[in-house]
Amino acid sequence: MAESPSRTRRSIAPILLLLVVTAAAFSEARSFDFVAWDDDVNLYQNERFIRGTPDIAYFWRTPFFGMYIPVTYTVWGLLAAVAKQAPAAPGMPALNPSIFHLANLGLHLLNVLLVFAILRRLLDKEWAAAAGALLFGVHPIQVEAVAWSTGMKDVLGGFFSLLALWGYLSYAAEKRARPRGWKYAAATLAYALALLSKPSSAAMPVVAWVLDCFLLRRSWRQATGALAPWAILAVPAAIATKLAQDPDASVGFITPLWARPLVAGDALAFYLGKLALPVGLIPDYSRSPASILKSGQVYYTWLVPAALAGIAWTCRRRWPWLPVSLAVFVAGLLPVLGFTRFVFQELSTVADRYVYLSMLGPALALASLAVTCDLRWVRAGIGGILAVLAGLTLFQSLHWYGTQPLFEHTLTVNPRSTIAHNNLGALHYMRGDYARAATHYQASLEVLPNDAPVHDNLAMALLLQGKQEEAVRHWEEALRIDPGWARAHFNYGAYLASTGRMDEAREHWREAVRCDPEFVPARRALEQAGDVP
Repeated sequence: MAESPSRTRRSIAPILLLLVVTAAAFSEARSFDFVAWDDDVNLYQNERFIRGTPDIAYFWRTPFFGMYIPVTYTVWGLLAAVAKQAPAAPGMPALNPSIFHLANLGLHLLNVLLVFAILRRLLDKEWAAAAGALLFGVHPIQVEAVAWSTGMKDVLGGFFSLLALWGYLSYAAEKRARPRGWKYAAATLAYALALLSKPSSAAMPVVAWVLDCFLLRRSWRQATGALAPWAILAVPAAIATKLAQDPDASVGFITPLWARPLVAGDALAFYLGKLALPVGLIPDYSRSPASILKSGQVYYTWLVPAALAGIAWTCRRRWPWLPVSLAVFVAGLLPVLGFTRFVFQELSTVADRYVYLSMLGPALALASLAVTCDLRWVRAGIGGILAVLAGLTLFQSLHWYGTQPLFEHTLTVNPRSTIAHNNLGALHYMRGDYARAATHYQASLEVLPNDAPVHDNLAMALLLQGKQEEAVRHWEEALRIDPGWARAHFNYGAYLASTGRMDEAREHWREAVRCDPEFVPARRALEQAGDVP
């Protein structure tokens, strides 16, 4: 049914509040730079974006950078066409980062409004829904997804997922015997676009099922029948994601099946802690499955979410929204809790961006609390908490201003972050400070000694300091660890060529092309050496 004019007017004030407060919390992001962590590969060094007209069709034909997310790359390609600029200096981005940051913020604002619409439909209370939506919008744990250009995959996947959920709930809530089929079709299309934006959107049927059964109170048969096609749609997305993962990218540890529920429980405990006390937020917590199993913490941290689940179940009659909110939170995280293996999880079982869509659960809990405890002091407390969170988000976002402040902050919180050391090493290398670059690479190798790309990077930094013998040792180690690392073959070949050992150099360049047929530098080196690959 269409909304009445009076209800539409009542929504204007909370909508304006949501837009103004959320935009203010992320107001600094518009001036942020790219960060040299996936932004380079995905955006400002992506040849398919910066050379001529963006080649968007390529991303529909094949996975890129270990993921098949063609809708996200389509949006990035369109933004790249608008964002092209003359580089300020050689090696500087040829894309304007402000365009991408503004697009991220715009999508996040739309998501906040969608959460408001979903909560209003479920609870039928304007200001309570606004409180929940504002928690979704300004909680500091959302900063990574919103302030990071590459985080658009989470925000865009969240947009289509929330749009699908809103459409589905509109369909399921209709009282007529046969709800309008076009609503269901539109919601299903949005869900398909969500899967093509971020594969972890596959969790949305579970979220919709929980809300359908326990808040709309339809039978589980009705909900299951309606959502079965969504579950079927998720299967090819899961297969495409699995096939897109580089089997050689593993750092060597595969979590045993018996330990995966414990790892998932540990991750949930971590996220619940960050929801309650959102400080020390960084892009790399280095909570690898191997490290947390070795420490033994997984054997007791799972008790935190288990205890909360027990409390929620015990209180289900008085506060029926509590177990539902917890279920929505957990359901949104299911694809990234470690039950199935994926590459980044081997470095860290947790990441702030994984929580983006799952924040619908805490948003529902806060909105329901505002409805259940409709007291002035409760409303004042909720308002105060949201104001503090908005201020923390503004402060947290400043760490994402650029590569150096982000990863220096990361090292203050987590000195063992290999991601931080590697990115700071690359930054100092680009600036010509090869000694500092080598220091960061060596620190990274102390944590992960079998990281072939870092051995290659360290070899280059040592070579440019005149330490040829040390450099050769690290190239040999890189190729021992990963004989298929094309860049190490190319760099080692370039060094051999500089010493007059052209036959050996050509052999490494040929191997680089064999390992990666699209590795252009090796092809050019062979052509210049008179050996066309």
